[in-house]
Amino acid sequence: MSYQPLVQHLRDKFNVGVLSSLESRKAQLQALHKLVSDNQDALCDAMWKDLHKPIFEGKAHETDFLLGEISEAISNLKSWTSPTKVTRYILQAADSAYIQKDPLGVVLIIGHGIFIIIN
Repeated sequence: MSYQPLVQHLRDKFNVGVLSSLESRKAQLQALHKLVSDNQDALCDAMWKDLHKPIFEGKAHETDFLLGEISEAISNLKSWTSPTKVTRYILQAADSAYIQKDPLGVVLIIGHGIFIIIN
């Protein structure tokens, strides 16, 4: 399977600014949360068929864990991306200084099957 078209599509969207606002990032996380929660039974069924992972374990260790992480990201997104003030020296007293956390691009992470859904 070629991931190049998918990654290129995401890069194109990022480069035009579609994914740069907090609202769009939050919407992406909410869509991911809905995708996982709407398909939780199908995901757990696939884990059973492929790996013989019991349905309860699939929900407890995979889908519920992932949904919790997504909810935490949604809750903390504003604080994680807010500017952080930094120490100024006497010559900089009239200026304001802070670190602005901006995304620099997109990334495709491919991992092994220990973390089934998180990857």
